[in-house]
Amino acid sequence: MFCKFDLCEFYNVVFGGLLIGVITSFIFVWLTKKIEYYNFKRKYKHLQSSNKNFDWVAYSMKKSNGRIREDYPNGAKMHIIVKHGKIYLKLRQSDERLWTGELIIQQDNFGIVGLKYTDMHEYGRRECVIGKFVENGILFDFLFLTPLNGRIYYIDKQDDSKSIVHYNYDTEILIRQGGSAQ
Repeated sequence: MFCKFDLCEFYNVVFGGLLIGVITSFIFVWLTKKIEYYNFKRKYKHLQSSNKNFDWVAYSMKKSNGRIREDYPNGAKMHIIVKHGKIYLKLRQSDERLWTGELIIQQDNFGIVGLKYTDMHEYGRRECVIGKFVENGILFDFLFLTPLNGRIYYIDKQDDSKSIVHYNYDTEILIRQGGSAQ
């Protein structure tokens, strides 16, 4: 087919250049997302709990010095799932209450946990710092959780005339042995 130079050039630009540009943009975005997912998985996969085990042990922080953890666990345990570029948390407290949440990473090793208790209409948010420390030559991973908007409050009715406001969700640290420190 014979066509004028201008019309052939127009077809070439519209159907060739535009189509190749769209395909190239799609490949670039797809590849960028794959690289981000790979880097996320490489950085946070070590937090993953084994099977369905609650293998992260919670410690409360001392009332006298909020930077030092108590000597004994507070009875709560956590299960962590790292899946599809997200970190899901499930914490079982010593009183068997369970909350589930998702950790949204804001910066390197820092994020916000949105959580919901499964037995009541109770929600909260906590800041989370992810890190490692060495104690007695053993390497530990940790998640340090701090209430974001103060504490979570709830009302406890003692009798018909009194309602007492309580809180018991303070700063806590979740620890799991991560290996041997050399």
